Amino acid sequence: MENEIKNSSEKAATDHKTIPMVLKKQELTTADRRQLELHQRQQSREEISRMVEPYKLDSSELSAMRLLDASAVNSELGNAIRSLRQQVLAKLGNRNGVIMVAGLVEDGGASFVGRNLAAALALDESRSSLLMDCDTDAGIEEGLKLVSPDLPGITDFLSDPRLSESDVIYPSGIARMRLVPRGTQNGFEGEQFSSVRMQELLEATARRYPDRYLVLDVPPLSRSADAEMLARYCDLIILVVPYGRVMPAEIEQAIEALGEDRILGIVFNREPRIPRLRP
Repeated sequence: MENEIKNSSEKAATDHKTIPMVLKKQELTTADRRQLELHQRQQSREEISRMVEPYKLDSSELSAMRLLDASAVNSELGNAIRSLRQQVLAKLGNRNGVIMVAGLVEDGGASFVGRNLAAALALDESRSSLLMDCDTDAGIEEGLKLVSPDLPGITDFLSDPRLSESDVIYPSGIARMRLVPRGTQNGFEGEQFSSVRMQELLEATARRYPDRYLVLDVPPLSRSADAEMLARYCDLIILVVPYGRVMPAEIEQAIEALGEDRILGIVFNREPRIPRLRP
């Protein structure tokens, strides 16, 4: 083993294209780190290009579900969602991340913004997105209808240690976009969102593809404290506020509860004009 390590290190010293994988992460030089990141990203993009899409939603189905249609990205809504996507990518820089889309009140449009952001992030052929339905208390009619409600999802994964992340990830009908539904477990305790198991799920799904972006659709702050529990895992948070239904003081309280440093901005939904992100 010592000879193998020595040979590997010597090869790395003479061939700048070889990453000395036997070294600890902190011992890698800046150039080695950059080369390793580029290699991982290239592998990720190759895997994304090979993602199997068992079915594809057509324009009429996307319209019925109020989902962004790749053929209509230059519409007013398409431009607004693409602008939101660009702000997310600019803030995260050259890395993926976990983005929470949180509403302040019921029926405020947060799920609409979240699922369309996930669809927009997957428009780029070199990126993929994963939408997690974390609103476990909403009625079936309010949930994401992209997969059957009888399939295991996030509540099952957190309740059953025998399940792996691959058991609860499904195609969405949109290229390069995947979905983790809420699942089948009733009486789910929101405290499970703060468990090690939840952290493992987020880390595993993000690590699979360095170019995958996780979007969390969470219950409104007025109904549940789940969003506050999940905020600790998030790189960015987008608040969705229905026009004319929330007082400024309520917005300030939400920002304080979720962490101001994570807030990317606020989408004022159902304005007389198309919703846009406000810093």
